[in-house]
Amino acid sequence: MSTRLRGIQAALAPLVSIFTAFINLYLMASLRLAAWGFFLIWMVLGLLIYYLYGKKPAWLGWIRRKSSHDEKVGLLEEHSEKEKSITFQEESLLIGP
Repeated sequence: MSTRLRGIQAALAPLVSIFTAFINLYLMASLRLAAWGFFLIWMVLGLLIYYLYGKKPAWLGWIRRKSSHDEKVGLLEEHSEKEKSITFQEESLLIGP
């Protein structure tokens, strides 16, 4: 006997899932055309809301990333300016008056 733990087991699991898929297809095929029209309208509205809702957070995330990038670039430019001024001072000391 194995001591290995197993996940949840169900009798005839593959058979039951295939059977329920066919039942759902039968029920969908028996719907009237008006029901499919309402379904398509609600689906389009739902996708539109989903898209528009996700657009604002995506835009805000882009702005945050851009400002973070700009801050990093600003720090790098500031650092490189300091390096330039130090090297210029060192160079003037090397050359002499």
